[in-house]
Amino acid sequence: MKKTTVLTILAAHLALLFGGCAKEGDGEGKPFGKEEQATLRVLYWDEKSFYADYGTMFQSEYPNVEFEVFGLPSGSDPSIPIARVYETYIEQNQLDVMMLASVHGWLAGKGKLLELDPLIERDEFDLDSYFPAVVSMLRHEGDGKLYGLSPNFSSYGLYYNLDLFRKYGIEPPGDSMTWEEVFELAARFPTDGEGNDRIYGFAIDGFSTPLYRILMSLAAQNRKMLNADGTGLQLDTDSWRRTFEELIAVMRSGAIYQPTAEERAARIRPKEDEKFLNGRAAMTYGLEYLIADLSGASFDWGVATAPVDPRNRTQSNAYELGQTFVIRKESPNARAAWEFVKYVNSDGFARIKSKASRQVLFSRTEFIRPQGSRDISALHKLEPTGDYEDEFSSYDPRVKMEAARTIENELLAVIGQAKTLDEAVEAMQEQGAELLVRAKAASEAP
Repeated sequence: MKKTTVLTILAAHLALLFGGCAKEGDGEGKPFGKEEQATLRVLYWDEKSFYADYGTMFQSEYPNVEFEVFGLPSGSDPSIPIARVYETYIEQNQLDVMMLASVHGWLAGKGKLLELDPLIERDEFDLDSYFPAVVSMLRHEGDGKLYGLSPNFSSYGLYYNLDLFRKYGIEPPGDSMTWEEVFELAARFPTDGEGNDRIYGFAIDGFSTPLYRILMSLAAQNRKMLNADGTGLQLDTDSWRRTFEELIAVMRSGAIYQPTAEERAARIRPKEDEKFLNGRAAMTYGLEYLIADLSGASFDWGVATAPVDPRNRTQSNAYELGQTFVIRKESPNARAAWEFVKYVNSDGFARIKSKASRQVLFSRTEFIRPQGSRDISALHKLEPTGDYEDEFSSYDPRVKMEAARTIENELLAVIGQAKTLDEAVEAMQEQGAELLVRAKAASEAP
């Protein structure tokens, strides 16, 4: 054999050897085998929950994989953006797999996450049976690419008490209603009565409030809060003024239950104060988690789609990513990490979980089960909104919530006749500008 031929063959073997090693580090090598060993450093709520939700089942298939579970970072300075807190925590602990409750685009944009598209293609991982809204949201986070997978998702719905609608001879809500139509429906219920005899057309249980939830829902319908350059709130428009006037009118009518200042400030909310779950409100708006609480309800109930944009009744932006798993790009255990992410997003995993957990909305929608005799397809029947862009995406996630709180507080002042709507809108915009200046300064601080 010629010397050059021998050298060529040797060079080819070395290229395969070292090329393979390099690819294993970034997740693109051969698939991780069930007999291989690895220790994955995982970000999750806590160790007990992780094993109950995912770890034990995965280890039944991959017994040689161990986990070190790191709880979510907490106790951070509120002036420090959440994205920066997480980024520092992930690097300090050299995590392999991270569960992020919703968004992960800020990590993908900084090149911190492993792209999953090549691995999905290599392993022929099925995404066809995924709920299109989930894939759309995941790709939106990755600017068109996939950096994470979510085995489940969340969805808002309009829940209603069928017994109350029957009692008062009112037609129950249907799918694709607008908030204005919900207000009109709520106003058809009586507003008299005292104590436990008082019925409301609409209420929000728990620590949120109707105004805040409605405002956040409207913002998700491409109802812009920010001005053109994103430096302040722009709410002095015909559209927002009409909405504010409708909200003020329905709140003043008593058709919607508005918690008192003391109730809003309370850190504990007694169960007896919950209007909808106790059968004292005809409608509420909430995520699918409400279904578990309704399992013991004393009344008949149903659920319709979340309220929609009147200009587009076939689509909804009431969907949210569930527990999204991503892989750190520089993880030395990327092959094992991908095997874990792939497994917990598989149809086999969803099939078992659909029978053994309280989760009801699976990204693989064939495993979404009716809740007893109740059809919950309204929680996933509408198409996802295709052109939605979060105008607050360049800000810390807390900024949008604080902006909604600012609007809510000013509207409460108008409802209580302490301010005119003109005065409230002016205050909203002044406070909004100050909020955004502070947020920008915090994001730019070293």
